Amino acid sequence: DDPQAARLSVVQDRPIIGILRLKRDFAQQSTAGILVSDREEGTAFNRVLGADMRHVFGGMYFAELQTVGSFSRSAPMFSDDRMHSAPMWNARLGRTGRHFRFHYAMEGMGSEFLQTNGFVPRTNLVQPSIANRLSWYGKQGALLERYNVFVMSNALWHYDDFFHAKSMLENSVSANNSFTLRGGWNINATPNVSSYAF
Repeated sequence: DDPQAARLSVVQDRPIIGILRLKRDFAQQSTAGILVSDREEGTAFNRVLGADMRHVFGGMYFAELQTVGSFSRSAPMFSDDRMHSAPMWNARLGRTGRHFRFHYAMEGMGSEFLQTNGFVPRTNLVQPSIANRLSWYGKQGALLERYNVFVMSNALWHYDDFFHAKSMLENSVSANNSFTLRGGWNINATPNVSSYAF
């Protein structure tokens, strides 16, 4: 159970809920939008405001940006009935292509971020990730017809620790190597190094 969500719950049969989503296309394959979400339960409330954009450019590149803020107040039956506010944001940059692809992302979510009209599985984090994929193609019928390597790195910090340059909680680096041989045979090897803080 989410203790923050519990503080916002009031014994009411009919909370007032409102959700508004506006989205508009621009350029050829790009979009921009806003989101407003509100839940009122007596004197307790949860309001979420957000904006997002996805821009496709250069034929094979895309960029995604999203920023959201949550504003909440607990029910008066709880001693901590102050206003809570927290951000959520993410940014992604990607490239598609036959020989080289990449996907770089970073997301952050404050410790008190709350969305009672949806589901947020985990808060209080900053998580950057890097992924690069290289592909080499041999001639059809050759001993080695294709080779792919997919290199990934992920890390995880508590939200405030990231901005104060403190130690990370988790880190992982892996390289998935895939060989396609003549006759449809496949060989895969994925070395991985990970660390976890307890």
